[in-house]
Amino acid sequence: MGAIFDGSFFFPLGVLLWVQFMLISTCVGLLILVFLEQDMALKRGSSGLGTQRNRSAGSSFPIVILIFCSFLAPLIFFVGRGLYTSTSVDHNDFSTTSSKQVIDIIKASTDDLGPLSLDSLRKNNLSASWKFVGQEIVAKKSAADAQVNKPSQVAAADSKPEITRGKRDGPVDGDHSQFVDSTAKFARRQLRERRREKRAADLVKRDDDVTVKLENAAIERSKSVDSSVLGKYSVWRKEADNDNTDSTVRLMRDQMIMARVYISIATMKKKLDLAHDLQARLKESQRALGDAGSDADLTRSAHEKMKAMGQVLSKAREQLYDCKLVTTKLRAMLQSADEQVRGLKRQSTFLSQLAAKTIPNGIHCLSMRLTIDYYLLPPEKRKFPRSENLENPDLFHYALFSDNVLAASVVVNSTIVNAKEPEKHVFHLVSDKLNFGAMNMWFLLNPPGKATIHVENVDEFKWLNSSYCPVLRQLESAAMKEYYFKAAHPNTLSAGSSNLKYRNPKYLSMLNHLRFYLPQVYPKLNKILFLDDDIVVQKDLTGLWSVDLHGKVNGAVETCGQSFHRFDKYLNFSNPHIARNFDPNACGWAYGMNMFDLKEWKKKDITGIYHKWQNMNEDRVLWKLGTLPPGLITFYGLTHPLDKSWHVLGLGYNPSIDRSDIENAAVVHYNDDEKPCPQPPPLLHVPPIDLNGYLSGDPLAVSNATRLVNEACRKHGFFLVVNHGIDTKLINEAHKNMDFFFGKPLVEKEKAKRKVGDYCGYASSFTSRFSCNLPWKETLSFRYSAELPFSHHIVQNYILNVMGQEYTHFGDVYQKYCEEMSKLSLSVMELLGESIGVGRSYFREFFEENDSIMRLNYYPICQKPDLTLGTGPHCDPTSLTILHQDDVGGLEVFVDDKWHSIPTNTNAFVVNIGDTFMVMSNGTYKSCLHRAIVNCRRTRKSLAFFLCPKQDKIVSPPKELITKNLPRKFPDFTWPLFLEFTQKHYRADKNTLDAFVHWLLHKT
Repeated sequence: MGAIFDGSFFFPLGVLLWVQFMLISTCVGLLILVFLEQDMALKRGSSGLGTQRNRSAGSSFPIVILIFCSFLAPLIFFVGRGLYTSTSVDHNDFSTTSSKQVIDIIKASTDDLGPLSLDSLRKNNLSASWKFVGQEIVAKKSAADAQVNKPSQVAAADSKPEITRGKRDGPVDGDHSQFVDSTAKFARRQLRERRREKRAADLVKRDDDVTVKLENAAIERSKSVDSSVLGKYSVWRKEADNDNTDSTVRLMRDQMIMARVYISIATMKKKLDLAHDLQARLKESQRALGDAGSDADLTRSAHEKMKAMGQVLSKAREQLYDCKLVTTKLRAMLQSADEQVRGLKRQSTFLSQLAAKTIPNGIHCLSMRLTIDYYLLPPEKRKFPRSENLENPDLFHYALFSDNVLAASVVVNSTIVNAKEPEKHVFHLVSDKLNFGAMNMWFLLNPPGKATIHVENVDEFKWLNSSYCPVLRQLESAAMKEYYFKAAHPNTLSAGSSNLKYRNPKYLSMLNHLRFYLPQVYPKLNKILFLDDDIVVQKDLTGLWSVDLHGKVNGAVETCGQSFHRFDKYLNFSNPHIARNFDPNACGWAYGMNMFDLKEWKKKDITGIYHKWQNMNEDRVLWKLGTLPPGLITFYGLTHPLDKSWHVLGLGYNPSIDRSDIENAAVVHYNDDEKPCPQPPPLLHVPPIDLNGYLSGDPLAVSNATRLVNEACRKHGFFLVVNHGIDTKLINEAHKNMDFFFGKPLVEKEKAKRKVGDYCGYASSFTSRFSCNLPWKETLSFRYSAELPFSHHIVQNYILNVMGQEYTHFGDVYQKYCEEMSKLSLSVMELLGESIGVGRSYFREFFEENDSIMRLNYYPICQKPDLTLGTGPHCDPTSLTILHQDDVGGLEVFVDDKWHSIPTNTNAFVVNIGDTFMVMSNGTYKSCLHRAIVNCRRTRKSLAFFLCPKQDKIVSPPKELITKNLPRKFPDFTWPLFLEFTQKHYRADKNTLDAFVHWLLHKT
């Protein structure tokens, strides 16, 4: 108690002494200021009476202050002493209230937070809300325990210093408040700890839960957002998580960069051994890294190479590291890499534009060959059938403007394949004069089934001239030519790059602008569906003719998202003409599949509206290029939005298109420079038949062979024959002589030129053959007859008569080869007879005196094999084809609605059923559609032997194959009649037999 009282006594006394001292100091300071002021005034001198009065007044003020302070200081001192005396009188109350509370708070703060600080009082001055239930009980119980067990308290002082530290300055007995205070402090600290831990756990758990909820909510929101707005992907999607799958790849690349730096420094400092080691490790890392883009692509040895490189780099760092030098080398490498990147970007831009606007070699060569064949045709064979449908308004009419033969073929064929009534569809094609012949020839060779097709030349539209068409007039102007073609010789590289896209020929071709003249091109039609040549049709489109356009002219699918593909993206709204007439947020739509109401078109004079705006845009102030901007202007307010499932765009550049949207779309549109790449067809399972085992009579071999042949011929008509007994040397000699003949100059080969209407002789694209689907091949065909006594020299005599004595060996080889093929085909006929249930002898006897055809097929190298074919899709009109193909391969069969590739096997012969044998099997065995493709690296060769019946034999099925459940399907005929039909009236395709039967029935 005395110690505490003494400490509290000095507190008010110190304060009073400090106040008195401050007052005295203030008075002294004022005196000093007075004397200084008087001294400065004397130096400045007096300037009149007024000044002296002011100075006198100023001098009296410090004296008054001085006198006041002299009397005030003792007064304050005595008052302070009086206050102290009164405080001493009430000392007991003070010590139990103010001073003790202060001391206890200070001690408690010291126990909690260590040394006393000003903040500790504030932080530990707890509010009244901090109350502990049962605190008094705990305090009393703790005090009682302390009285009884003092030794235990001493022991506890070592283990729990935070509890006893507050009572070491005084005795415990007689003052329980300290103990109570220490216990309360300890309880508060425990409570704080528990609340802090609980709070932290809740925050962690809540943080995890909130994160998951936020992610899931963001993912759900992202699903409802138009993916075209977001771009390629959303970072909120879980599949976009990046787990640093390329960390090793990046580390290896960094090592390679540093290796190049140290190689340069080592060479400069003549440390050649180290430079050699670094170079060796660099090459190893380059080989291990290869084209890997992620760690999963790395080889197993990559990690070992990375460790070895790390060791060499550590050694190089110890010997060569110079911060300034390394920095200089890295900067030089960075500058070089930047220049290389810029160069590659310019090259990429140029090449992408070049690829988009140039014609691939394959298409160019194909068009040339087709054009030559077209103009070699007689005029009467250049016409398409069903021309009466061209102006029938009750049919479904399509407009397609293209100079790309294969692209147009894809559009037409995909539309017809998916049409429910192909005979009601009419295609109006328009091409330019360069591709007019090729386009006609293609569809003459590949007619669209029962649909009607017509091809026109845009250059023959006499009404489409510069006086009528603003685009033509503008293209003829010098300003337009300079705008489009000045970039051919730009002053700067940037200038050339900026105008490069404007020089794409599609922006200059009238085929691209012909869509604005549909009523002029087709004046008698009411509705027409416009199609681009980069679409693929997947569903029947006839439903579009039933769509009510509500008086609008154009039916199209809208393409606008939140901010994309709206008018302000295509038009210049800084121009007042555009700003006054159009809404910048109006929704855009797409060309590619558009239904046009030509009646409304004429009423609203759509072509006149187009001419008006095209004339206003002569200086390209309204829009830059293309036909979509003028289309948006011309059909503004006149476009009816179609359901988006009719037309899905963006293929070729937008990977975020949903797969289900593509699969459910009626039309998919590759509206970008990147068009679809063809995938290699799957392999067809063709059973290999052990012919030697079958002919040996082994029951198991016979049973297996007949079963496999029956299954294959019922489905697709193809199988392989192995162990056939044909000498390999003879086969190789036959292929070798093909190189001998087809390697000759064209003038030499044309000695055997095939005559029109004949099947024997040399044929290629330059000599024309109407029955050839696609002329990317050269052929030499000749007759072989097994009728005695002509069979022994028929091939030799033909070759000698046509080509001369130089080809004596050539004729001997193929004479022998044909004889062996005739024997092999008769063995195969035994197998076919037994497999179908008529016995071995029936078909063998029928074909023993055969009159067959041998053909040498030579497919030159094609730079674009995916753009053309060697032989188009067809079914062989003959009875049986025995084909030997080299190791290049290229034979494909159409099975289950898709093309399949026949695997190559130089030790086997491919056998396929022809139309004639299909008739003899009464339709049980199939004559399958097949084709031959070409190769871009190697020439492909094949030897085809076509087994045909004797000329006077009647082709008809045996009686065993005609039943009540399988009645007669085809009429009787002779092979020469069928052959004449294929050479003079109809080319070989999948419908050859049906066309022949129809022709035969009507002829008789």
